[in-house]
Amino acid sequence: MYTPNMDKILSAHTDEKPTTYDFLKPNAFLFNIKELPLVSYNCQNVALPDVGFGSATQPTPFHDVPITGEKLRFGDLSIQFIVSENMENYIELLKWLYGIGAPHSYQERIDFNQNRSRMQTQTDSKKLEQLQYSDGTLTLTSAANLPLISVKFKNLFPVMLSGFQLRSTIESLDYVTCSATFKYSSFEVESVK
Repeated sequence: MYTPNMDKILSAHTDEKPTTYDFLKPNAFLFNIKELPLVSYNCQNVALPDVGFGSATQPTPFHDVPITGEKLRFGDLSIQFIVSENMENYIELLKWLYGIGAPHSYQERIDFNQNRSRMQTQTDSKKLEQLQYSDGTLTLTSAANLPLISVKFKNLFPVMLSGFQLRSTIESLDYVTCSATFKYSSFEVESVK
């Protein structure tokens, strides 16, 4: 089928051209959580969370019309990391979970807050309950490993640490990995340039 004004139609859609023709590489990132330096160093996989909200329905006599929702929802932050031989990185995350959840006694939470308050530089301005949170940053890098984009997560805290399997019957050496899931209050995406 021939369209006589095709040039006019195409030019209307090609006025705005991309400023860059490079594409984001899935292995060009650094992930850092202040309270988990050993987990951050061995991080192998980060899934940028979903963001969305529900919709409401406006009834009309003819058909119901969808309208925007009112609350933004942030999906969970999931990471995967290689477990170090002495399990230091696994243990640092496990201690954080135990400090928040206190599975054996209230003293675990008290000890956790006291240890964290010693590590904080501004303990006077922070309430003890706020010590269970930490901020995290996902930095996306260029092909030359220069920082491009920073994704800052506010008030992170762990909610799950996966287990792992040990097997004596393996054909190739794959290092043990664990995954962790975090909740957070929000995240912001900023250009580093």
